[in-house]
Amino acid sequence: MEDMRLLFAIVLCTFLSPSFSQNLMKERIWKLDGRKKSIYHKKGVFHLGSQENASRLMGIRHSYGKVRGYERIVFDFETNGPPRTYGHLSESKRKLYIDFFDSTIDPSVQFPGKSRYVKSVNFFPDGEMLSAEITFNDSIDAEMFFLTGKGRFIIDVK
Repeated sequence: MEDMRLLFAIVLCTFLSPSFSQNLMKERIWKLDGRKKSIYHKKGVFHLGSQENASRLMGIRHSYGKVRGYERIVFDFETNGPPRTYGHLSESKRKLYIDFFDSTIDPSVQFPGKSRYVKSVNFFPDGEMLSAEITFNDSIDAEMFFLTGKGRFIIDVK
């Protein structure tokens, strides 16, 4: 009887696990642009494959403008452009996952103050890649783009 329960548990884990995983192939995939377009997304996969040089995240800031109608979150990098970036916006989990390749983080960087939409921001440095996880208070629409000069990755949330 004990062997039967163990076998049942193994079969259950083997066949049910894939059914609960995310299928990113069904997600919309878009390439980030170097300007604001006012096109907001609820979910999807995004990428920016430009910068090949190592970069360092120097700060993160945010501001909400009632007249604008959105909150802007800015990741400031020390290089002239943002690093190569991949990410996933999950509507169901109310999270934004971002990977900045060939990037490190200044130890003093933390999400400043209270935010209208952001519940938390967590960073996960791993060698030459920096991952960030932004958790939102509620379901959001987001537009992401980058600016050069001083590299900035920008997220507008409404």
